[in-house]
Formats: sequence, structure tokens, C-alpha cells
Amino acid sequence: VFKAVSQGNTADLHGLLDYLQLICSIPSDERNGKAALLKALLNLKDGRNDTIEVILDAAEKTEDLENLINASYTDPYYKEGGGDWWSCQTALHVAIERRSFEHVKLLVQKGADVQAKANGKFIQRTAEMGFYSGELPLSLAACTNQPDIVSFLMETPYRRADVTDRDSQGNTVLHTLVVIADNTKENTDVIAKMYDEILLQEIENTEGMTPLKLAAKLGKIENRPEMLQIEPLRSLLQNKWERFASKLFLMNFLLYVVYLTIFTAVALHRKDGKKSLVFAVCCRQHSLTCVIMYGCGQEEYVALLVLSLALAWVNLLYYLRGSKQLGMYGVMMQRMILRDLLHFLSVYCVLLFGFSAVKILIDSKSKNIRMCKIDLSYRDVRFTILEMFKFTIGMGELQFTDDLQYKEVYHILLISYIVLTYILLLNMLIALMSNTVERLSNQSENIWNLQRAFTILDMERSLPKPQRHKLLSRSSKICLPETAWTHRNFSGKKKITKHV
Repeated sequence: VFKAVSQGNTADLHGLLDYLQLICSIPSDERNGKAALLKALLNLKDGRNDTIEVILDAAEKTEDLENLINASYTDPYYKEGGGDWWSCQTALHVAIERRSFEHVKLLVQKGADVQAKANGKFIQRTAEMGFYSGELPLSLAACTNQPDIVSFLMETPYRRADVTDRDSQGNTVLHTLVVIADNTKENTDVIAKMYDEILLQEIENTEGMTPLKLAAKLGKIENRPEMLQIEPLRSLLQNKWERFASKLFLMNFLLYVVYLTIFTAVALHRKDGKKSLVFAVCCRQHSLTCVIMYGCGQEEYVALLVLSLALAWVNLLYYLRGSKQLGMYGVMMQRMILRDLLHFLSVYCVLLFGFSAVKILIDSKSKNIRMCKIDLSYRDVRFTILEMFKFTIGMGELQFTDDLQYKEVYHILLISYIVLTYILLLNMLIALMSNTVERLSNQSENIWNLQRAFTILDMERSLPKPQRHKLLSRSSKICLPETAWTHRNFSGKKKITKHV
């Protein structure tokens, strides 16, 4: 029998029914539990093996069909430390692995268990040489990018797959998709397509994480903007923004503007030698050290006051995220400072300190120090660095070079410094910033949605628990884009229905 199914030879299976009625079961390999059906599915030729139908018909007539279809196997070749690598894998799992939609439909029609879990080591997240696919047939089909099988398992009239079912790690099919994501464009497109097929945004795994939280934890950054565009999450965020988050955000903005106006007015019109309670309260919001120094009568508090006032006004940029047009400015500034400008300063500081040291060394070796016109302040490190910085922005002066001992050498070094910083580095910085602006402009919609999602969560966390539960959305009607023909309704977090 095993030789016939391996070769796909139906002629050698004549008389199989009489043989099965005699032994009362389908033959299987005692070493690994691999039945003839599994052997046939593992030996498909051009996606077919005609012996599969013969075996199923014979098993059905002997009333052993259910045991045959749902029989699992382990292969001793894949064992490590006594653990089975293919434990509990059924014929349905094998058919999905072989990407045989025809045999998947046949097995489900004959009564295959669509919730069977293959929990061998090969499909565990900790397996070094395995492929984690969530154990369930639905998860396996989704992870291997087979949307036709996913749709069939979810909508089959025989027995529909439970999309809320979890594997041994508590992960649903969507959690599994997040785990296997690698942030490539092709992989992200597959995951986005599967998320559009399945609605499980609020389901948590054993670690208490929704798919969105799991994506953040595992660093699947590219998936999060896609997930924010998928129902019902997008409509839920829009509902929360319109109901309470936008109003709270506007109120916080107005209160902050009033506070900032008072703080600025008091700081500009403070009287020397007189303490002000209003000024101390305003300063306390930004710098506790400034308040202590002000209370002790130390004049150095002015330095901290200037810093606090400047940061207070810069913090006003946070509220730009309330506007879709202005919100991108804050993101662009942040990306440029933390990436482009930080890298530029790392290289520029090396050149600045190096050429400043050369300038100080040449000044110290000049002839007739007392008689020359060289300003002694150039031998101060801070002053020299400031003067060299002026050359970077095109404001440097060359008058002091006439009395230098090694004037020609210094001119060569100065020209090299100007070429490296003023011409090369600054233009590189401008090019990098232009590239950043262009890249962020193409992603402006997703970035703004992500910003607004963070803002909504901040506003929601700031509310007392009773008020928070009162404002939470209970139900919404969600429509897919105009190109889609389906409409989806959901109520609360558990009830999800789909209709035309």
C-alpha cells in the first residue's frame, strides 16, 4: 500500500476495500504513526495524487474515515532530546504545506478537524531550524500566504475554523503573523492582506498582548502603520477622537497657551530684588532648581529661567499633531535632529576640535609674541573653537594671519577646513535633510495617523477610570473602501459578524 501511494499508482490499490474490511483499519507505519493518507499527501506530483480519493473512499466505506483523516504522526528522524519535531501533524496540515487547495477542500468536506494543533518542535518559536506557524491549520495557511485557503477555512459550510482559537502559546492567527513578520515590503503586504481578511484586533495572547502591542514589542515597526489602516482599529480610533480625545486635546492646548503667556509675561516683567509667588509657581513647572535658586536670592537662576522659558515654547510644538498639515513639522524636526543632525555633529566636532588645536599650536610658535599683532585670545580654546565655527558658516576673518610664523601652512589647513566643513559637510547635511523630508512626505498619512493614535491613548489614560469606561466606544459600523464589496459590523470586543 505504501509503495502504491508513494508512486500514485491507483491500479495497485484494487482490492484495498476487501483488505481493509479484513484488518478493520487503514495500514500505518508503527514507527512514526504515518498512515497511508499522509504518505500520499507527501508524494504529490503536479499537485495531485489519485490514490488519495481511493483511500478516502475505502475508509469511508469501512466507517474509519474520521480516524484516518485526523490521524497524526511523528517522524523519529526529526528528534532532538527525545522531543518530537512533527508531533500531532495531521493530513490537513500536510495538504496546506503542499499548497494543495483541492485536497484541503476534499479533506474538510470529508470531516477533517480544522482546529487540530500540530505542536511539534519544528513549529515552535524556540526552534532554531523550524518555522513557527501557530500550530493551527488557519495560522499555517495565513503564514504561508494562501488567502484562498484562509477564506475557505473561515467560510466553509462544513466546519468553519474558529479564528479566536489559540495555540499552545496563546497566539491567534494574527499574533502568529506578527511574529513571522520581517519588515520586508513583500512580507508586509502579505500580512496587511491577511489582516484585511480577519478581524481579531482586540484578542490578547497569554502575555496579555494584542497583535498591535506584540508588533511594537517585537520591533515590527513597518507593520504598525499598516495595522492602523485596517478595520476595526481605524474606525475605533476615529470614533474616540471625535467623541472625547479632540475636545480634551483642544482644552489642554488652550490651558497650556494661557499658562505659557502668564509665565512669559511674569519672566519679562519681574522686578529685581523682589520675589514673586506667581513667578515661582510658573518656574516650578519647568525647573525645580530654578525655584530653589530664586528663593535663595541667587542671580544664577536667570540662566535656568532662560532655558526653562525656551523649552516651554518648544514644547508648544507637541500640539501641532492635532493638525494633519502641521503635525508633520514636528516629526520632521525630530527625525532630522536625532538622525541627520546628530550624525553631522559627530563628524563635524572631530574636524572642529582638530583644526582648533592646530590653530592654537601655530599661534604658540609665532615669532616675537610680544611684538606681533596676534590677539592672545586665540590661544584660548573656547575662543578659538568659536572663531573656527565662524569659518564654517562663512563669517570668519583672515586679518590675524599676517604675523603667523607658518602662514603658508596655516592657509593650507584653513582652506582644507573650509572645504571639508563649509562646502562638503554642510551640503551633505542639506542633502540628507532633503531626503528625510521627501521620505516622510510620502508617509505623511500613516505617520499622522500613528501620532494621533498615541495622542488618543494619552488622553484616554489621563481620564479617571469611571469616566474612561463611560466614553469608550461600544459599537461602530465599519465599511471597507469603495472597491470592496463587503461590509463588516462589530459590537464591543468579542462579537464580530460579516455580511454582504
